[in-house]
Amino acid sequence: MSNWRRGDAVATFLLLTGGPHFPMLIPQPSILHGKRRPDFVCFVPITKFQYLKIVVLVDRPGKLPSIIATENAEYEQQGFIVKRVLIDSQTTYFKLARELVLWLESF
Repeated sequence: MSNWRRGDAVATFLLLTGGPHFPMLIPQPSILHGKRRPDFVCFVPITKFQYLKIVVLVDRPGKLPSIIATENAEYEQQGFIVKRVLIDSQTTYFKLARELVLWLESF
């Protein structure tokens, strides 16, 4: 995804959340000892000192299921919850961001 498109997705996400206490998406951090760079990471507060670690991966159609399973296993082994967002030509960024916000609010 180009930087311009990623910026549009983040701006849309920020417009939908509307509050400073909502978990912020951190773009492309280096995690798992530099082995992986997911598209986004966020931390959802459960209590004052407990957080859920969530990885948001933006995928295009056609990615091999074996690669998806391997990536998911690596993240989950380190305690991350994996959320995959599929980008295709028929889904708007607004709809995808709204679905992500609703999913995060479910915690």
